Amino acid sequence: MAKLKTIGLLGGLGPEAGSRVYSLIIKSAQEKLNAVQDTDYPPVIMYSAGIDGFDETGIVNQNMVLSKLIDGVKLLENAGADFIIIACNTVHLFINTLRSTVSIPVLSIVEETVKAVSLHDGTLALLGSQTTLETGLYSNAFESAGIDHLVPKQDHFPKLTSVILDVMGGSISTSSFDGVLELVSDLKADGATALVLACTELPLALSSKNLQMPVFDTTKILADAAVDFALK
Repeated sequence: MAKLKTIGLLGGLGPEAGSRVYSLIIKSAQEKLNAVQDTDYPPVIMYSAGIDGFDETGIVNQNMVLSKLIDGVKLLENAGADFIIIACNTVHLFINTLRSTVSIPVLSIVEETVKAVSLHDGTLALLGSQTTLETGLYSNAFESAGIDHLVPKQDHFPKLTSVILDVMGGSISTSSFDGVLELVSDLKADGATALVLACTELPLALSSKNLQMPVFDTTKILADAAVDFALK
């Protein structure tokens, strides 16, 4: 096998989401590369760092968040990463600035998701942090690509925030989960045929099995893209 590129993984937003991306990279390498021995897997340098100005709703202080992200991608580049992935959807609002900060590629979870869902025959519904939904991070990209999609109404945002906060704390309450089921039911009634989990925290609680409809997990999409890129 050709030498694999080293993946720089910026995590900590929150820590469990970053850990899951790393686990999915391992699984993806087993599936795509038939990895068995340690040397069959792409090298990964992970930097897990909490960010001030960021909480369960998303970004509350752009300057603080961007400053920490810039420090993170520079650290990974200096540590020897050949390219970088970021285990958080919301902070991809800064993808262009981060790409201009380092001389190595920074993959975009949004761009990779657009590729992955582009052939879906139906209407996608977006679930994500309040910041992700309010800024149109995904809806703008989907619109540009001609992908039919729905965004939850603003009064549903607290239901998603509640689940994200639960995941960050390590346990999901019945009330939080029921709130998401109510939201999903409304999206189905509006014509949604599949869900896009556009937050790396959400797949830790939600799946196609417990939501009872098809799900696109952006975390897995990012991990698969990282393994593919490590081969190039």
